[in-house]
Amino acid sequence: MVNDTTAVTSPADAACEDARKDGDAIRNAFATKGIEEAYALLKEERKNAGTLSPIEKDIWEKELVNALSANGGKTDVLPGLSLAYLKENKSTFTNPDDGDEYDVRSVNGEARRMFDKREMEDDYTGGNKDLFKNKVDDIDVVLVGNAAHVLNTNDYGGEKVKEIEDLDEVLEDNKKNAATEAGYQTTRDFNKSIAETFVKNKTLFSAVDEIDGEKGDGELTDDEVDDFLKRVKNSEGFKARFSEEEIKAVEALKTTFDDDNNEDDKNSNLVKTERNFWSANDHFITQESILQSVGGEEGVKAIEAKVAEAKAKLDQEMKQEKTEDETKTEEEKVEEEKVDDEKVDDEKVENKDEKVEEEKKPEEEKTEVVDTETQMLNDAVQKAGEGPYQVAARLLRGKQDMAAQIALTKILKEQLTEDTESKTYMEAVSKMQVGHVFFTCEGLEKIREKVAASGNKTLMEMFGAPTVKEETPKEV
Repeated sequence: MVNDTTAVTSPADAACEDARKDGDAIRNAFATKGIEEAYALLKEERKNAGTLSPIEKDIWEKELVNALSANGGKTDVLPGLSLAYLKENKSTFTNPDDGDEYDVRSVNGEARRMFDKREMEDDYTGGNKDLFKNKVDDIDVVLVGNAAHVLNTNDYGGEKVKEIEDLDEVLEDNKKNAATEAGYQTTRDFNKSIAETFVKNKTLFSAVDEIDGEKGDGELTDDEVDDFLKRVKNSEGFKARFSEEEIKAVEALKTTFDDDNNEDDKNSNLVKTERNFWSANDHFITQESILQSVGGEEGVKAIEAKVAEAKAKLDQEMKQEKTEDETKTEEEKVEEEKVDDEKVDDEKVENKDEKVEEEKKPEEEKTEVVDTETQMLNDAVQKAGEGPYQVAARLLRGKQDMAAQIALTKILKEQLTEDTESKTYMEAVSKMQVGHVFFTCEGLEKIREKVAASGNKTLMEMFGAPTVKEETPKEV
């Protein structure tokens, strides 16, 4: 756990912040090292969370589940982590009638038992600290819930996983693929830095695209790169036309031309390869491949804006320095220090104060775009291992507002009880199936009424006010 409490105001907020950072670290391990490495890190972070109070630990677990799920448009890594969970608990979940496969019925039963227990605990523990001590872990609930789902479908990424040997092979292949993908990403980042330099200097491409004074064909090849670097080495005048960054970018082309990742990675877009039986120098880049590598026209605009901003800042600094050198003598500087009521000195102090104030100002929070009604309806669909708390978190879409999340969870529980025509919430949970829709277009008005009754400002802004029904005037 990060345990970084410098920017938070309460233990609960600190637990949430730690969970989000831990989730990012686990996601990174999942992408670059594979499922089992990510699962090992998850176990380590859960162990570290043992130092939290029972209530803080409960908050941390719920927030970590949110961080690892598909909330906010991220990839849901919980199904993958559930495979490592199955492997770790192989002895518990092996089919007694067939030792070569997992017992789907046993996993389903455990998933239902833990889900029901978690919901009952969430409903009845309230704020009693003592009752939190032996609660079922939310992380275990979603892991076994996702494990049940992948076993029932016998599918993870198009691969079968019900057989123990099949699941082991999926995990091994995943580890290899993650390492390969990490290598691909390193090459993509390296290539992007080269492409950005060519975007900054539009003349660099044409300067490289020639040999012995003859213009090329729009493709920068190994031979043309060699010729350019030779001219840089032999002519100080030619070298002076280019910055150190630009010369290094051309040198870097030599490195990336020899990188096999450019051929193996289907998402590689800077370096092109054209097999030539008569030559080993078959790699090249084009203006189009440079454009693709930086993210298209939008990427070019971002780079140009950054360059323009840096240039404007430098020009302003040089202009100011030149003005000061031309107009101020040493005597005037001394006089300005003594006489603070002169106009020039006033303006200087005022500008300085304004600059200091600007530096002290925190970065303004970005205005959050309110989710569309369609997105809210999509977020209201329950997924494997989720309860109203997790669905509420997804509907809030990143808002760190515990009061709103608690209020929305209560509303969803009430709506679930009504929709299933149940007498109690626990009865409603027993009827709920994976994929339950907590509200539809028609049911959204009911949610708005409950939100209005809750008085929670965050939810009222998010869902909007309920429709006011006009009363029919009574006949006299």
